[in-house]
Amino acid sequence: MVVCKHWLRGLCKKGDHCKFLHQYDITRMPECYFYSKFGDCSNKECPFLHVKPAFKSQDCPWYDQGFCKDAGPLCKYRHVPRIMCLNYLVGFCPEGPKCRFSHLSTGPGIQHLLFLLWNACSPAWGSGVKGRTCATGPLCQ
Repeated sequence: MVVCKHWLRGLCKKGDHCKFLHQYDITRMPECYFYSKFGDCSNKECPFLHVKPAFKSQDCPWYDQGFCKDAGPLCKYRHVPRIMCLNYLVGFCPEGPKCRFSHLSTGPGIQHLLFLLWNACSPAWGSGVKGRTCATGPLCQ
């Protein structure tokens, strides 16, 4: 979790509902806007991270596999959130490499769990049970 840039200036209006950290932690500071946008920051005591833009042009190989080993904001590579392809997760995506969703590899344990959830919720392939109560709870909805 990254420190809230609005909280740092005393301007965050979300309070407890804010999805960012409301405590000062040097290891979780957001990126400096000026350094990331213009490659330079004139504030000698800038509290924000100065990450070289050349590194940010490359995707983080660890984040792409599900977990960044460099603890998020400290990583020198780009973290691009991706939505997993549900078809791929259950075994086959008809779109193949043209699919706009992520086809990251998952271990056999995850695939088996998803298969069980899919079959518990969908007696007929892809029908779902959105209108009824599902045995797996909110997972399929």
